[in-house]
Amino acid sequence: MNVKTLVGMTHYAFLTIIVLGLSGCVAPITITSTPTAADVTTASGGVFGTTPVQVLPGSYQIKKVGYVPKGVVVNGMTVSPVNVELEREILRVTLTSRPPIADVHDALGNMIGQTPLSVAVTNATQSYDIRKFGYESKNITLTQESPAVLDVDLGGPIAGMTLMEIVVGDKGLEVKSSMVFSEKDVIERSPNVRAVKRLTDFSPTRWVGGFCVFPGGKKLLMEILDKELMQPGSTDTSASLLSNLWAMDVDAAGGLQRWTEGKYLDETPCFSDDGNFVYFSSSRAGKNAIFRMSVTNLKGLGMVTPGSTADSFPQVAPDGSTLIWTAAMGGSDIPQLWSMPLKQGLPAGLPMQIREGREPRWSPKGDLVLYSAVDRNIGKTKIWTMAPDGSQPTQLTTGSTCNDVNPFWFPDGSKVIFASDRGVAGGRQNFDIWVMDTDGSHPKQLTTNGSRDDHPVVSMDGKTVYFRSNRGLKWDVWVMEIAEETPSVPKAK
Repeated sequence: MNVKTLVGMTHYAFLTIIVLGLSGCVAPITITSTPTAADVTTASGGVFGTTPVQVLPGSYQIKKVGYVPKGVVVNGMTVSPVNVELEREILRVTLTSRPPIADVHDALGNMIGQTPLSVAVTNATQSYDIRKFGYESKNITLTQESPAVLDVDLGGPIAGMTLMEIVVGDKGLEVKSSMVFSEKDVIERSPNVRAVKRLTDFSPTRWVGGFCVFPGGKKLLMEILDKELMQPGSTDTSASLLSNLWAMDVDAAGGLQRWTEGKYLDETPCFSDDGNFVYFSSSRAGKNAIFRMSVTNLKGLGMVTPGSTADSFPQVAPDGSTLIWTAAMGGSDIPQLWSMPLKQGLPAGLPMQIREGREPRWSPKGDLVLYSAVDRNIGKTKIWTMAPDGSQPTQLTTGSTCNDVNPFWFPDGSKVIFASDRGVAGGRQNFDIWVMDTDGSHPKQLTTNGSRDDHPVVSMDGKTVYFRSNRGLKWDVWVMEIAEETPSVPKAK
């Protein structure tokens, strides 16, 4: 038996397969391959055919894109068929992105690194998700034909998917960012509301937070979070985020009017019942405290709470006798409800801690306080009521899979409007605006757009609702009317 070895390969590492045979009559030999459809070339480089193929004695190379080529020698003693197993060639592709330093996730959702990243292509196709906070993720598929460097353009920042909000931390007010879903479609298809329209038109680099309606219903006062403006000639691009209070007519006439200014975080405004003062939380005292300011001349700014706790979300009783707010104690992540007596809008006693919770809202008569708090049995935020002194806590909403937040009374005290993620859009839970009776019964979904809707506020007519939404890929204040005689849905379980 004769053995012949193929040598002289300059570009590939070829494994030589020696096919032995006996002398005598020569018949065509069938060459097959694993995988099939590999090119069979002659020693001179010409393509003879693709596997399976019949050949005469001679030297051949078996080639397929993405695999290491192999050589085979056929002579008169070769036994047909000859199967050639090809080894996969390891291809590496470097993934880059615009903007840079994006996360790369494999098909199972596991993060495997950040761009630029070199990955091996060992299968016919491999999928990856390229993700960066504040940008729309891109899915890519790599094959053996992929270029050595693949640049993935994530486009411009999607502000509507980035939620920037002021939260209370251990050191006071701070800005927190998170990702939420947003739809380009702004249409509201719910039969329970009508005349849904965008009231503001903020740029994608501004975020609206909490807001309130001026007594009489002609103006909105809102917190707007954006980047500090650079001084003329400055090259510093690392401007910090700040928020101020801005007013706007509800008919969108006259544009925005600035009510506070400075390099602070001003948030969660509310008016006194007579409309003479606005109360809000601010970091201008170091940590953060509740401040009061005259509406008449936007002056006379004074600190109401001592600031020993991180204070936010002030609410004044209808008769002006009591201030209630949300406070965070140092070393605890559980928000507390505190209250303090007022006289002519100023402190008239010591602050008192009354109950765990946040987002307090006085009832129109001042006999109840609506608030949100975590149900520790299920770990979800629910809506409650209590007496002004913190007694008689009553849970209004239930359900082990959903969060209910941002409660607000109707002007006549007959219903409560709130935001909840109990609804489903596109196969995922999504925050929409809901309404229910004051005992938690007859919940009804008002908005159904797949974006996030929250912070509902009802005007004095009891029909007009202002709310925040990121529909259309940016955050704005929207307004709608509640349709009459609409069906209700079962209470959440």
